[in-house]
Amino acid sequence: MVFFSQILHWLFLRVWPAYRLYSLALQASLLSVISTIITALILFWLSLPLWKNEVQNSKRNWLEVIQWVLISFGLYFVGTVLLSLITARATGNNNQSLITVYFAVNPLGMTFCATLIGPFCEEIVFRAALGSQFFKNHPLFGILTSSILFALMHIYTIFFTGQWGQLVNFLPYFYTGFLLVVLYKQTGTLTASLILHMLINILAVSNMIGWF
Repeated sequence: MVFFSQILHWLFLRVWPAYRLYSLALQASLLSVISTIITALILFWLSLPLWKNEVQNSKRNWLEVIQWVLISFGLYFVGTVLLSLITARATGNNNQSLITVYFAVNPLGMTFCATLIGPFCEEIVFRAALGSQFFKNHPLFGILTSSILFALMHIYTIFFTGQWGQLVNFLPYFYTGFLLVVLYKQTGTLTASLILHMLINILAVSNMIGWF
């Protein structure tokens, strides 16, 4: 997505005069939304066999799948509340701060990406690929690798800012990634982890924009 953002930024500067007039935050949010959509389209094309298999297995017990999703969502809620006691003294999350700024200038686009496109991309990469396909013969290693990389992706800014006090934010993201990959393994369908991921992000977005 960073690669696409750089290309789009260079292109927009040359063919879209109004783009230069936008604030840096609005430019960054637009680039984030568009590059995420492009990435999602590429990942969808690459993962077509996976989705064909999902359709072929549509006769699975979806009531049981939904039950596992709800159980996992409950575990997520309880777990994050408990982990917040540990992370309460953290100095914040730079990545989350940037997202908050992007939401302020482009709420519709960012909501669309955060609640639908983002989870779609991350489930393909972290659950289907890293959590399963890449480590078929070593499932536990796949689960741990998927969870660790998922967490690092959400706190990567500390490696550039040097604010190591934010490293504690690794814990809730690791826990979330762990729940998602275990749910995928348990149900055998990426649809389950995608639904849970969307529910989690809807909860986060609702909190961010002050719905509760």
